[in-house]
Amino acid sequence: MRTETSSQIIYERGNIASKPDSIGRQAKGEETSSQINVEPVNRLMDERPLKGLGFDVDVDDFVSDTSLVVEPQNIPRIRISGLTENTNKEMLTMFFELEEKKGGGKVKNVEMGNKGKFATIEFEEKAGADAFMLRDPKSILGMDVRVEVFESAFAETAHSNQVERDLARPDSSKAKAFNETEGQTFYQILQRLGLTDKFPGKISMRDVIAVDPNENIEEINGKLSLTDIPWLVLKRLMCAHSESRDIRVPEEENSADSFNLEDSISCFTEIPDVNQDISPLDIFTVVFQCCDPFMKQIFVQKLYLCKLAVPFLYRYWGTNEKHCPVLSVWPLRSLAIESKQSTANKNEMQGSESDVLDLQTKVVAFGRLGRPRYSKSKLINSLLLSQDCKTFFNFDCPSGMTPRQLSNGQIEMFWLPTIDERKDRFQDALTILNLRGDLGQDFSQDLLYFISHLIDSILIIIDLDTVLVHSKMVKDVLLQFSSVILIIADPISHDEIKLLQSFRSAVISSSKSEINLQIVRTHKGTVKQNVVDMLSSITKTILNQLKTNKTMSFVDRLSRAKLATVHSDEEDVVCQQGMLEATEVIKQMKAEGEPSVWKQRLTPVYGKFTKQLGQLSKDRARETDFTEGVNIDEKLNTLRRQQIESITKTVRCFLDILIKSNSSPSVLEYFLCWLHIFIEREKRQILPRLMHENRSAWEKLKELKSADSQVKEEIEKQEIIITDIEENIDEASFAVQHFFREIGHIYEAILQLNVNTEKLRLPNVRLMSSIIGRLVADGHQLELIDGESFYMPYLWIKTVLQKVDICIESSKVMTLGVLGLQSSGKSTLLNTMFGSQFSSRTGRCTRGIHVQLIPTKSEQICKFSNVFSYVLIVDTEGLRSPELSHMQHEHDNELATVITGLGDITMLNIMGENTSEIRDILQVIVHAFLRLKMTNEKLDIRKSCAFIHQNVTDTSASENMVSGLSKLLQTLDEMTNESARSEGILDITTFNQVIEFDINNQVWYLKNLWQGNPPMARVNYEYSETVVDIKCKIMKKALTMKNKSYKSLNDIIEQAHSLWKGVLSEDFVFSFRNSLEIKAYMEMESFVQDELWRLESIIRDKLIQISQNGFATCNRNENLRTVADNLTSGLNECLINEKIQTEANIETYFDGNKYKDIIIQWKNIQQTRVTILCEKLQQIIKGHVEKSQMKRSLEILTDTCQEKHKEELRKNSMDVANRYKGQKLSSQKIDELFSAIWEKTFLDNVDTSPTSTEKHRKKMRIIFRTCLENIFKKHLALLKEALKQTVDLTPLPNVKQLANSFNETEINDTDISFTIFQNIKSAVGWSDTMKYVRDRVNQIFASVDGKIKELCQVNDEVTEMSVNKLLHELDSSIQAILTGESKYNFKKTFYVKIYVHVSRHVHPIFESHNDMYFKTHGTAIILEKYREQQKISFESHLRCRQVEDIVAKLFAHVIESFAEEWTSQSMPNKVTDKLLAKLPDVKNRVIIVICTDLLKEGNFKNFVKYIVDPHMYASSWITEKANQCLDDPKEPVIASTASSLLIEIFGTVSKCVQEVKRKYDGKSPPSIGTWLEYFQNLMTSSYYCIPSERFRNVRQETSSSIENVEYLTTTILDNLRKSEEKLAAKFKLQTSRSVTWAGFNPISRIIKKVWGCKEQCSFCGEPCAKSQDHGDSNHYSIQHRPSCCKGIRNTGTQNACLSSCEFDIQSDLSHTCGVFNYICHAGKRKYCGKTHLYRDYKTYLPNWDIAPTSNMHDSSKYWMWFVATYKDELKNHYNYKIDHIPSSWKNITKSEAQQSLEKIYSA
Repeated sequence: MRTETSSQIIYERGNIASKPDSIGRQAKGEETSSQINVEPVNRLMDERPLKGLGFDVDVDDFVSDTSLVVEPQNIPRIRISGLTENTNKEMLTMFFELEEKKGGGKVKNVEMGNKGKFATIEFEEKAGADAFMLRDPKSILGMDVRVEVFESAFAETAHSNQVERDLARPDSSKAKAFNETEGQTFYQILQRLGLTDKFPGKISMRDVIAVDPNENIEEINGKLSLTDIPWLVLKRLMCAHSESRDIRVPEEENSADSFNLEDSISCFTEIPDVNQDISPLDIFTVVFQCCDPFMKQIFVQKLYLCKLAVPFLYRYWGTNEKHCPVLSVWPLRSLAIESKQSTANKNEMQGSESDVLDLQTKVVAFGRLGRPRYSKSKLINSLLLSQDCKTFFNFDCPSGMTPRQLSNGQIEMFWLPTIDERKDRFQDALTILNLRGDLGQDFSQDLLYFISHLIDSILIIIDLDTVLVHSKMVKDVLLQFSSVILIIADPISHDEIKLLQSFRSAVISSSKSEINLQIVRTHKGTVKQNVVDMLSSITKTILNQLKTNKTMSFVDRLSRAKLATVHSDEEDVVCQQGMLEATEVIKQMKAEGEPSVWKQRLTPVYGKFTKQLGQLSKDRARETDFTEGVNIDEKLNTLRRQQIESITKTVRCFLDILIKSNSSPSVLEYFLCWLHIFIEREKRQILPRLMHENRSAWEKLKELKSADSQVKEEIEKQEIIITDIEENIDEASFAVQHFFREIGHIYEAILQLNVNTEKLRLPNVRLMSSIIGRLVADGHQLELIDGESFYMPYLWIKTVLQKVDICIESSKVMTLGVLGLQSSGKSTLLNTMFGSQFSSRTGRCTRGIHVQLIPTKSEQICKFSNVFSYVLIVDTEGLRSPELSHMQHEHDNELATVITGLGDITMLNIMGENTSEIRDILQVIVHAFLRLKMTNEKLDIRKSCAFIHQNVTDTSASENMVSGLSKLLQTLDEMTNESARSEGILDITTFNQVIEFDINNQVWYLKNLWQGNPPMARVNYEYSETVVDIKCKIMKKALTMKNKSYKSLNDIIEQAHSLWKGVLSEDFVFSFRNSLEIKAYMEMESFVQDELWRLESIIRDKLIQISQNGFATCNRNENLRTVADNLTSGLNECLINEKIQTEANIETYFDGNKYKDIIIQWKNIQQTRVTILCEKLQQIIKGHVEKSQMKRSLEILTDTCQEKHKEELRKNSMDVANRYKGQKLSSQKIDELFSAIWEKTFLDNVDTSPTSTEKHRKKMRIIFRTCLENIFKKHLALLKEALKQTVDLTPLPNVKQLANSFNETEINDTDISFTIFQNIKSAVGWSDTMKYVRDRVNQIFASVDGKIKELCQVNDEVTEMSVNKLLHELDSSIQAILTGESKYNFKKTFYVKIYVHVSRHVHPIFESHNDMYFKTHGTAIILEKYREQQKISFESHLRCRQVEDIVAKLFAHVIESFAEEWTSQSMPNKVTDKLLAKLPDVKNRVIIVICTDLLKEGNFKNFVKYIVDPHMYASSWITEKANQCLDDPKEPVIASTASSLLIEIFGTVSKCVQEVKRKYDGKSPPSIGTWLEYFQNLMTSSYYCIPSERFRNVRQETSSSIENVEYLTTTILDNLRKSEEKLAAKFKLQTSRSVTWAGFNPISRIIKKVWGCKEQCSFCGEPCAKSQDHGDSNHYSIQHRPSCCKGIRNTGTQNACLSSCEFDIQSDLSHTCGVFNYICHAGKRKYCGKTHLYRDYKTYLPNWDIAPTSNMHDSSKYWMWFVATYKDELKNHYNYKIDHIPSSWKNITKSEAQQSLEKIYSA
């Protein structure tokens, strides 16, 4: 028998005992018969489960006795079972008659049975029974009961046959934890609400505050299910919605209440399965118990804000103890209430804030006995507030009539503090307890005893019948209490008054300690009193009852009322552990001083030093003098050392507990909460007094200023007093956050100084940051910038947020900030909007910038295009703060700029309708962002803002304010235009171009936050609803913003740091260059380079394949042009397709990139790069096709001209072979015979003269001489003299390489012009210019050697263009020696000797290379290949080989030749890819690796080489590393690449040969021509096409069919294997020195790709950061070096210049013309007559951007280490003084220098 509800239906098989309005109902007017057809019943019994009124029901089958069959319509009776033993007739009568609205009516008779466990109710009218039967669930007086409709005789039989049922539960394992009916009901409700996995205590704050952009839609549209209700309740509570309890599930159209039960058995299955009717109180009970302890605290705080009753005692069904009562004490700990008390001056009330548990209060409880017809909860609400009070839930609330199934026996509480003696109803603060349910039934004796010791008085509502009929029970309850007010909720006659007086006397006389019992009537006679009169009467009575009671805190009352059976939620072991830890800390805090000095005593690292740190940081950022900057650095480090020496015992204790509690997050949370509670308790001992003194001081100041005769001295004295008091208040405002702030500053100092934490006996940085990071990830706040000093502990914040980033898996984060005036409700707005916990108390506002991480609901967010997983809300102190009035405007501007710059969206919070104050702030923000625009014209600086007007009461505010807002926008447009013009930005003219603002869609109006008057003022629910609506609209806007990318936390902190630095230095122009922009640029550059590389590699591969195959099929010269055009067209089409694909990939990258709002500025440039590369590839295609055409033309021409002689050669060869056939000839003899035939028959008759190109090529000597004459055309006499002396460029006899050959140039001092000063210095040994010049020239010569090798390793002709390029690069390198030099210059004889020397060495090398090239690419090489084929045939015939052997050998030779050619052509592209995979692939990585190598090697000369010419050094470095890869014995790149290509080619050939064999298996053997034709077709389809004439000898070997195809195949495959092995061995011998590349040198291509731009900073020599030619964008370097690295010195003192150019450009320093190589006098190395300011560098270097910085540690630490490490070597090398290096530079370690490289270049 299936049982799942308490409903039961009894029927007979064959007969039915009909039930009213149920089974058996007949049509109106028809006669009802008790006999019914059995078939429907039988069918019904076959259906399982059975449904009745929406429930699974029991159906009992029993044998019928016809005497029991009645017609129940005439006897309206019901039987109720499942009652408790103490249920009586009076209670049931009262219940059914009171509940008329929900079912029931006048009761005629009640019969009790089985000791009151069941009862039969007979109604006066049938409608009463009918109505009650339709109720669902069926609950009576809080009890779930079983109900049957029957005639009494039938009922007895039915009852005797009834089988007791078990509640079937889906999860029986969980159900074991619940007890009996109420426990079962609790679990059922838990299940229906969808909270089974959340009980007990598993709903966290994080679960509730998760952002849902559709949060407001489902409720508006009514698309709510029962499982949505708990979350909607919690979310509404989090936004302080005062009607959060009043949520109802919309009823379905066919709900159980409206279902029409006709005479059809189908009603069992048609009624809905689930009935949604659950009392809101029961929902609250379940939801509250599902919240974790910390969520419960927020739950209670929000309830109090909404002025809703707070749970105090509830029944907990999660233990084995039956209905275990639990005191909800822990949630109350976080609740503070302000109450006013009379001071010594009776006319004045002084307010003080207290924990509710510490609040001195009197306590009154309200309860009921029986079921009086008077609402207790409504009475309490009226007592709290005369009108419109919903604090305690009552039947007038939505769903108020729904029967409660869980909440009876629970206690709710609320408080009525005193605020004004004239307005207060009670003289003392009053705590009200509402005891839900019947005191006689729902509260045990123990519990009543507990309550009696907790309260001062109890007010019990009762009806007269209960008093008179159950007087003993009532008396027993009353005697539990010492003070009782009994409210009789019925009219009372004179006789009944006497009975009541007797009853009162009896109670008093029975009391052991005299009970104070007062009786109050709700009626005067028979007339019911109105609310006002009733309240007056009850108030007087309560006051009278309480007048002798003293106020007492709840903590004391709880200790007095201890009871073993009542447990507190604070008894939890984890809670107790957290309290013990917090007690330990607070004990230490008290030992170190009074609360008024805690800030200074406990947190001196922050309290004593941070203001100085903040000021010094600002001074450092704005300092333009290098020496003073170094002094500030020293001061900063001194302060930081003092900081880490000032760590207090309390902070150490706090840190130890954080570490100890790390393994248990719950203990850690409890610890922090307890510590907050203890600290707040201590603060309340002193803050009220200070606040009172402050108000009095302000009032006195007001009086002094309003006096007729003002005394200036007294006013100033009073202002000083106010300042002192406010400082005292600030000092006394200590909080837990100060510990975390202290930790931040401690670890910031540790990180800045790189101190070992073990020596300080502190937890290491990694562990500490992990703990804080986890707290932040879980929703704790983090302070970014301290409001008191505007200081950001950047390194610590970054470390923490990196840990948070790991916790949230580097998810994208949307940043939302808020700006507004102080006390305009910013924090309250965020708290209401997101459920955050920012401090929002009036007068003690937020200071600095704080953030909190809020998760989103991923299932809702993922539906949008521009997703993010978290929202980082940013709260800040108010603008125009009176505490900071002396430095207000600057502080406001700083704050506003950081907030707006940080936020993806910024809410501008305005109190009321006045926008004048915020307008000033917006002007500052706009100007700051305009200056950011100066970084790059294409930089997208547009931010999004929303205006929120608070306290706007007028419902038509939006219409009324349109004109005002329009005027504001007009003003802002004018201001923006003016500011833009002042910065030289002409394309920005409106405010909307800087800050996105839509006057129609981005302005919202909020009504007043508070509704009503204190102390019962609650949050206005319209405020809450509007805030939620605004949140959803902002979220949707953020999720749909175009060209918007959201960043990770790591990126956000970098952005915040950049903004902070920009604000400090008052220079925003380049504040982003060194953080996110660099990172975004590097990532973009790497991606685009890879795409361009992929494009080029594909086209180069296609070029070889298509051109080779295309020309191979053409055998006529006249068709070559057509083939070439077709190939060019096809390759260009392929290029266009690849270009489209590449552009699409780049477009996708830009659209989907997380930094798309940053990289959008470079989008057009990258698309242009694709176009430029494609244009270059078009030229390569054209050139390659032309070369291939010429090569094929030569092959065809040679073959055509020699065809006749080839046939004659073959015939003569065969004749000689036949003559010597069968003889054993030596190899030498065979060679002699063939050579004779070759020379006589072929060479003597064939034209083997060079091609026209070869005939007309110039000698290299002539090319070099021509180039030299062009270079020195103005100094030909000097050149001719030099040529004469060298006998017209006679090769250098003893010079094998240019490197270290400077002495052979015969250059001496006469070739260099010195200044007079330099000559004097040389004379006294101060300078060795010649040594320096020699070293530099030798370095240049080494570079030229490398270029010569690169050119000669390419299998191509060296042309006159190549020579010109080489000499031009030589000229640039020589000129670079003079960069920055002002004391000497090179004479023309110097240049002539250098050029002639290089030419003498290079021209014979190039001549030799070209000779070799033409030998291998002219007619001779074609003839040589033919000779080898003919010799193979000749030798095979001599040795009597079979035809198949000869064919196989010739065939393999052709394939071998083709494979070698194909592999050689493909090698450069493939090798380039392999090398690139082993080498750094972007410029910044190359720089990091090179500088790291330099650091590790410690070779000063190499440092100098790199400093002087980074490109040259990088080229040598890349070449060296590439050669190492090429020659790597473990994986030689050349051999492995060649092997892969050969395997591919020979594999394809083998497959084609085998396929030919398979074609002719079982068929007639083909001729060799047919065989070859089919083979070539197969090869062509495999993209390998071999010219048919190469197989001529193969065809000519036999004209008949192949005798043995299988043998031929085997022989060919064997010969192919040998050929493959031979070629692999040949390529394996190639090394980086011997290899010759076809087409291009891979290393040169890599250098060009990776390094790109060769430009260097004119001041310090740092290379341009960009890795491609970028003519349309400026050069910039990621870091800059101290100028002394390049030899720059102070001309007066000869001291090395230690500052870098990025520091110098924000100073007033100037430099001479030589520093930037006389750019001011282009083409002339002479002074222009004046010095130049560094800051004016753009005048002469317009194509360079240098980011200003005041702190070189941020960007030059590596080179600062270099200068400090190699100061002696630098001194000797540059001959300057360098004894003034700052000590901080000397303290930089190798490791720190290395890390700075990674940080700067990896951003």
